[in-house]
Amino acid sequence: MDIKTIKNTLFILLLFSFIVVNGCIVRRAQRITRVTIGIPYLPISLDPHDFLELVTSNVLANIYEPLVTFDKSLVFNPSPNLALMWDTPTENEWIFHLRKGVKFHDGTPFNAEIAKKNIKTVITSEGIIKGFFTHVSEVESLDNYTLLIKTKKSYVMMLNALQILFIKKDVMGDKRVVPIGTGPYKLAAADAKNIILERNENYWQKLDKLTPKVATFVSTSSPDTSFKMIKTAKVDVLLFPPHNIFVKATKDPELKTHKKVGISVIYLHLRPDTKPFDDIRVRKDIDLDLDREEIAKKVFHGLAIPASQLVTHHSFGYNPSLKPTKRDLELAKKLLKESGYDNLSLELFFREGRDISIIAKQLEEAGIKVTLRPLKAKDLHVLLMKGKIPFYYGGIVNDTADSGGVLEAMVKSKGQGEGLSFNFVGYNNSELDTIIERANSTFNKMERKKLLQKALHIVSEEKIYIPLVAPDLLFILRKNVEWKSTHPYLLLLKDLKIH
Repeated sequence: MDIKTIKNTLFILLLFSFIVVNGCIVRRAQRITRVTIGIPYLPISLDPHDFLELVTSNVLANIYEPLVTFDKSLVFNPSPNLALMWDTPTENEWIFHLRKGVKFHDGTPFNAEIAKKNIKTVITSEGIIKGFFTHVSEVESLDNYTLLIKTKKSYVMMLNALQILFIKKDVMGDKRVVPIGTGPYKLAAADAKNIILERNENYWQKLDKLTPKVATFVSTSSPDTSFKMIKTAKVDVLLFPPHNIFVKATKDPELKTHKKVGISVIYLHLRPDTKPFDDIRVRKDIDLDLDREEIAKKVFHGLAIPASQLVTHHSFGYNPSLKPTKRDLELAKKLLKESGYDNLSLELFFREGRDISIIAKQLEEAGIKVTLRPLKAKDLHVLLMKGKIPFYYGGIVNDTADSGGVLEAMVKSKGQGEGLSFNFVGYNNSELDTIIERANSTFNKMERKKLLQKALHIVSEEKIYIPLVAPDLLFILRKNVEWKSTHPYLLLLKDLKIH
């Protein structure tokens, strides 16, 4: 072989190597990063104005965005989002200066008129979020990027309320939601088994190249199934896994665990307009029957603390003078005997998948027979909204990090004054209504805190809600998933990197 032939052969080999190597590089650069997230159940609705519920919000927060958001601290510090800045020329007026250059997933520009339409739609809707905006008297778009909100009287929780109001583009004539938002992800597909989101390449913020291009949310159905799914890499992340599964994952070298201070309280509600709960002695008896330390240890595997009230300690207005009730079966049985309900039988409703065997056991130890009634999340919600459940085990998530929102939602008399238009327990207390309204209309922080603490004390005395525990928020990730959280309680896809 002559020198010329050798040179030509080497050139061809080098060229072939370059093509192969570069082909691999190109393929690697074009690799579609995917993530599958296991959640306890699929969102109750794709309409962000229908429900206010933690699992649903964790999915929808990737599609839609609010005007104002939380920073990553647990104390509510309003941060710009679709609204860049705001001011209050009077206590009844809020002016928001909106972000320019933002587009919905279909290319429609975001503007003040669309923001106005969203707020007005919520006010006339029957969704839970409505109650946070019944204080609003008028909404005006002063120009394309300036929004004016007027309230009937001063409303200190406006910024808190706006961070739970996701902005959507439109609804169809038959009221089915067209899930079009401004968020970093858009809906690709949805059915009874999963929800698939695709990255919004025209998002107004720059997304990291390792942020997943495709995200699939799947229901994990059962505790055993959820652990098997993440161990076999069928899911990459478990959102709010059962506590025993979280403990198991902490010992597994293939998995990473994340824990956040919770924003929810697990409680029992007892409708005081329904026998036997119309007798406060029965309500006090149930409160004294329960061992919160045992519930925290055995049900939540030590990943919860006993609760004394309907809000957690980082919520504005939390009352530190209230302490968790200690179990006292002797006093409890005395109260029950005085009430005349010696042989009490109760039906306890709860969302299927929850472990409430310890609660049932503790009540039966106190002489109360309990029949368990598990229901699907959506069916349970419908019955709750209709006031059809006298005895219920559930949780309240304080999305606004303010006691005023929880008090309006949970205890304020239904249809009384401004504020939330529902009350699951059929409770009425005009004194308490006045205190809550005063608290949510004063801008004086010290005065407001005292009013909220007073209201929480009254609720504690009435025993219509029996706070049990405040659990941590739990997350399990596979080793190849990196998460730098920017939100106090939501796992946002834009915060993930897939390696």
